[in-house]
Amino acid sequence: MRFKFKMILHKNILFLFFVFIFSSFISQTPIDVGPQTATFTSMVRGYHFTSPVTFNICGLYVPDDASSAPQSVRVVRFNNANPPAYPGTTNNFIEIFSQSNVAGNGMITCNIQVNAGDIIGVYGSRGATCVNSYSASNYVTNIGGQNVTLKRSGMQFCPAPGTPMHDIWSEVGGKIGRVIMYNNCCAQAPSISISSSNSNICIGQSTTIVASSSTPGGTFSWSNGMVGDTITVTPNSTTIYSASYNLPGCPLSSVSQTINVGQSSSQIIEYYLCPGESVQIGSNIYSTQGVYYDTLLSSAGCDSIINSIVFINPEYSFNTDITICSGTSYSFNGIDYDTQGSYSETLQSVNGCDSIVNFNLFIEESSDTIINETICTGSNYNFNGQSLFDSGQYIDTLLSVNGCDSVVVLSLFVTPAEVSLINETICDDSSYIFNNLSLTSSGVYYDTLVSISGCDSISSLYLNVVSCEFEISNILTPNNDGQNDTWMINDLSVISNCEVRVYNRWGQIVFESSDYQNDWDGTKSGELLPDGIYFYSIIGTGIEYTGSINLLRFKK
Repeated sequence: MRFKFKMILHKNILFLFFVFIFSSFISQTPIDVGPQTATFTSMVRGYHFTSPVTFNICGLYVPDDASSAPQSVRVVRFNNANPPAYPGTTNNFIEIFSQSNVAGNGMITCNIQVNAGDIIGVYGSRGATCVNSYSASNYVTNIGGQNVTLKRSGMQFCPAPGTPMHDIWSEVGGKIGRVIMYNNCCAQAPSISISSSNSNICIGQSTTIVASSSTPGGTFSWSNGMVGDTITVTPNSTTIYSASYNLPGCPLSSVSQTINVGQSSSQIIEYYLCPGESVQIGSNIYSTQGVYYDTLLSSAGCDSIINSIVFINPEYSFNTDITICSGTSYSFNGIDYDTQGSYSETLQSVNGCDSIVNFNLFIEESSDTIINETICTGSNYNFNGQSLFDSGQYIDTLLSVNGCDSVVVLSLFVTPAEVSLINETICDDSSYIFNNLSLTSSGVYYDTLVSISGCDSISSLYLNVVSCEFEISNILTPNNDGQNDTWMINDLSVISNCEVRVYNRWGQIVFESSDYQNDWDGTKSGELLPDGIYFYSIIGTGIEYTGSINLLRFKK
């Protein structure tokens, strides 16, 4: 029994798995800088203060009230005194922290040790144009239980990424730039987990996913745009849902859950049976040819429709004739046969059912063939794929229609062609009759006749047409009167491809051309030549003419 499987639609059902991603974040205390009262763009702003206590800055954050672009922050420690009042500036400080273009909206983690009495400058903005969020001026905040005044400070630049602070000033009466410091960092990172009511569902079903954290106070947002710690989803295909936990001032934490969606599948399976065999689909047994439909449940509990096509293969009987060459044998089903006669074998067909083969074996003897052929010179004789041109005897061994040797002996005779050559010269005002054609142009002409032996008889005519009245002018009067304005040759075809040169009386070339077209007008390089006698030469293959030209310029 054989079967052939065709899948129309099939989705594998994956096993449930949980992915827990723990992102270290810090539960900390923000140091208040007051609400936004104004904004400013193009230069970085912040504040400076004298620390009343020793503490650690574990995070910095530029609020997104004015912009949600990437954050840039700088922290400096002044060496001796507060920065001077604007327009005075100072560079007497050490930059102790710098971060530029930090994407996202979370706290920028750091570890800055501040001692009591340190004069600290904190600066920050968002985006490439330094967008600042302003609070009140001389804002009083609390650090370590002690009140401290934050005083406006900054510089007249928007620092590029990686550029340190420089030329810092103080403007005590101005509004401070809002940059939140964090301290009191905790040591233990809270955990995040996720679960679902059912992670393996069929298409069209829903499931509930719940995310939770051991540290309260944050909010969950999901990769599908939903918010909250619990969501209900109805995916059409296997989907990964990611939840992000945002605790103010802390880095984001995330966790993922895969919901596997099983599809209702439809399969077509072809079964090929021998007579008496059967196939079972579910609880049904089929033994006759036909199309059957069964609905089963997949491992995920979704419908699986089985379309079964059952074929019943017949038992085959074949009759054939086999011809072999004398001295060879025929191999069938592992047995060699070399005697003429009738034989029968029972085999299994390609479908696994019985197949009876009856064959008659014939023995063919080899044969010889003699061929005599005559061809004309220039033609060829095709002898078993080989083109033959010369007289001689050729032998080839061919295969008969049954694949046996057949020796062919060819005697080839070549009859030479008869060739006649004719040379004629005529004047350009006459013609020559050849092959019933009246010829008036020089050239080579051929006529092919059939000789008495049936081969070609070729006549070749070499006809030369010449001008019997060839004239070269010996006068040139280039005065634009329409007569002898250029040096004229009456038949330019006679000097075709000749080299034409004109010389002055000192033998200097004043004109030359390899394709003269009656166009010399008594000038050289566009300048008029003086009246007088000039000499020409016309030289080509088998042609040479020389003479003189009288150049006269008559006024009209």
